[in-house]
Amino acid sequence: MVETGSAKPFKEKSSIIEDMTIEKNYTSKTVLITGASSGIGAKTAEFLATKGFTVLLVARRKEKLAAVVERIQKLGGTAFFFEADLSIEQARVDLIETLHKENL
Repeated sequence: MVETGSAKPFKEKSSIIEDMTIEKNYTSKTVLITGASSGIGAKTAEFLATKGFTVLLVARRKEKLAAVVERIQKLGGTAFFFEADLSIEQARVDLIETLHKENL
């Protein structure tokens, strides 16, 4: 644990990841990850999928999203992607409507 001044103690980053390595059942859990077509977003999606989460990937680049979904499926995970530019308000509204319609 790390303590700073009067702030509440928080876990060090490595402890958070270690908590995720404990075998738990996440198969009924779903996460939505934005910026999921590359970098940290893609790696986070892959990691969570290997832990049993269903991952919903959102980004602007459809081809890259499809590639991430393919990698996740090869790892045995469940993933869906949604092409959207979340800097556009209507795209955010459309995404939420789609998620509701698909019961995700």
